[in-house]
Amino acid sequence: MVGQIGSPRRMEFTVIGDTVNLSARLESATRHVEEAVVCDQQTASLIQADPGLASRSLGAQPVKSLGEVEIFTVALRDQASR
Repeated sequence: MVGQIGSPRRMEFTVIGDTVNLSARLESATRHVEEAVVCDQQTASLIQADPGLASRSLGAQPVKSLGEVEIFTVALRDQASR
């Protein structure tokens, strides 16, 4: 959900929902897996269509309040084999 949330006295533009929570948790996971960019399975499948990007599975990782989630790292295709 995206939009103005709150009361007329204190209104904020924000986003809420499962996707936002997963994104925040994945951002935190970058420190644990020592990768600059990580994503979930759905995003990794979209990346495969891009000729310049590649994704690689880092396996299932514990994600706070979501259990085990398969995490992928993303790199430029010519750097993915390094």
